[in-house]
Amino acid sequence: RQIHQLLSRRLQFFFYQFELEGRGFVYNAPMDLLMPGCTPVQPDLIFLTREQRPLIQENYIQGTPELLVEILSPSTRSLDRVKKLNRYAQNGVNFYLIVDPEAATLEVFVHQAGRFVLEASLSQEDSWTYQDKTLDLAALFAPLPD
Repeated sequence: RQIHQLLSRRLQFFFYQFELEGRGFVYNAPMDLLMPGCTPVQPDLIFLTREQRPLIQENYIQGTPELLVEILSPSTRSLDRVKKLNRYAQNGVNFYLIVDPEAATLEVFVHQAGRFVLEASLSQEDSWTYQDKTLDLAALFAPLPD
C-alpha cells in the first residue's frame, strides 16, 4: 500500500505541473468517473485538459477524460488490465497508463481507431514524455530515502 501511495503522489505531481500552467486538471482516487456504458470507476489518477473543464462536477467527473492512470495491485491486476482497459478504450480515453510497482514498469496505451495500442513499455532506465514534460522513471520508482 505504501508504494501505491508513493507512486500515485509522484505521478500526481507530474500532472500537477500542467494544472499550474493552466493546461489541465489532475484528480486522484477516490473520485468517481462516470462514462457512457460504464458503472462508476475510480482510477488512481484522472487527467483532464483545460477544454474538458465542463466534465468536472462537484463530486464526480462526467464524461471521457484525456488520460487515466491505474497502479496495479494484486487484487486489481486483471480488472485494470482487461475490464478497465476495454471500458476506457470504448469511451475514447486518449491515454491509459498502467503502472506495475512490482515490476517497476510503466505501460503507455494510446487510443487508435476505437481501441488501445501499446505505445511503450518502459522500465526504470527509461523516461516518458507527455506533451512537453518528461517523466524520469528512475525517479518515479526510486525508494524512499533513509
